[in-house]
Amino acid sequence: MRKTHAHPEHPDTGLSSRRRSLFEHRDNAFAEHIERAAYLGQLSNTGPLVECLNRAVRVARGLDMLFTLARNNAVEQHEDEQADDGNRALCPLSPATMDVLFDLGQTAAELLARDIGVVAAWTEENGLVEDGR
Repeated sequence: MRKTHAHPEHPDTGLSSRRRSLFEHRDNAFAEHIERAAYLGQLSNTGPLVECLNRAVRVARGLDMLFTLARNNAVEQHEDEQADDGNRALCPLSPATMDVLFDLGQTAAELLARDIGVVAAWTEENGLVEDGR
């Protein structure tokens, strides 16, 4: 039987409180009554929501590509360190280049979160049909 070691702050998960809070972040952008109205078909104009979702898909795909690039770069870096002759066809990207790419990914995620907040505020003001509250 495998023995696990739990973290003293969270014996059930083994995660520190800081790391656990990253996974438990549930700050929804849309108010509860807006979410309920969406499920009941009481939103009057869903165009901005669809546009925002399309942007979210593009950001998610970009982040996926970034993570794939980072993983492949780590493999290339490891292989480069293991190579004896230095004659490798592919060279890993520099740490500075990777930092710039991660900054780009972080900025894209932050802008998307802000964009969703704007759409949520717009929906609060303009998105409900009459008597949708």
